[in-house]
Amino acid sequence: MSLSLITNVGSLIASNALTNDQTALNQSIAQLSTGKRIVTAANDPAGLAIAMETQGLIGSLNQAYANTQNAQSYLQTADGAYANIGNLLQTAQQLATEASDGSFNSTQLSALDAQYQGILSSISQIAAGASFNGISLLSGTAVTFQVGATNTANDQLSVTLNKADTTTLAINGTSLTSQANAQAALTAVSAALTTIAGDRGTVGAAEQQLTALSNNLQSTTQNLTSALSTIQDANIAQTFATFTQQSVLQQAGVQILRQADQTPSQLVALFQ
Repeated sequence: MSLSLITNVGSLIASNALTNDQTALNQSIAQLSTGKRIVTAANDPAGLAIAMETQGLIGSLNQAYANTQNAQSYLQTADGAYANIGNLLQTAQQLATEASDGSFNSTQLSALDAQYQGILSSISQIAAGASFNGISLLSGTAVTFQVGATNTANDQLSVTLNKADTTTLAINGTSLTSQANAQAALTAVSAALTTIAGDRGTVGAAEQQLTALSNNLQSTTQNLTSALSTIQDANIAQTFATFTQQSVLQQAGVQILRQADQTPSQLVALFQ
C-alpha cells in the first residue's frame, strides 16, 4: 500500500475498527444494564418475535391457572350446597322410615311431618340461595370455565350443575301424615338422595379435572418461562467477558488511531 499525504488509509481503517468496537461495547453495556440479550429488535429479530409470542402465551397460561382456582372455588361452593341438601335428605329419610312404622298415632305422625316439612323448606331455600359471585349455582345450566390459552374445546371445561329443589327431586308434596304417605315419601326421598349423590359425584369429577389441568398449566408455564429466559436473557458472565474484551479493544483502537493520524506529518519529513 502506497503512502499518501491526501488519503490516510491507516486512519480510516483504525477509525472504522474503533467505531465497530464502540458499537459492540455499547451493546454489551445495554445487555449488562438490562440483563437482556435482546435489547432492541436489531439484536435478534427472530428471537424477539418468538420471545414476544412466548410472553403473551405465558401471561394467558398464568391467567388460565387463576381461572382454574376460581373454578375450584365455584364448584366447591356448589358441592357444599349439595352436601347440605344431602344431609337434610338423610334426616328426611330417617323420619320417613320412622313414620312408615304402623305403631305411631296421628298426633305423633303430625309431629314427625312438621319436622319433615321444615326439612323440605330448607332444601328449597338452599337450592334457590346457592350462588357464587351473584350467579345461581344449582340452576341446571352449564357453566364453561376457560382453563387454557386458546378459544378451543381443549382449553375449556363445561360443567352442568343440576337443580336440587324439591320439585326437581320429586319430593315436593310428600308428607308423613299417614303410614301410606310416609312409605311413599320414603321411596321418593331415597331416590332424591341417590340423585344428589350423583350430582356430587359429577362435581367431584370436575374438581379432579381442574386439579389435573392446573398442575399441567403450572408445568407448562415453568417450561415456557425457562425457554423464554434462554431466548431473551443475557448470559451475564459471558457478556461481561465480552464487555471487558471490547473495552480493551476500544482503548487500543484509540491509541492506534492517534498513531495513524500522525502518518501524514511524518511523511512531510521526506521533503526536508
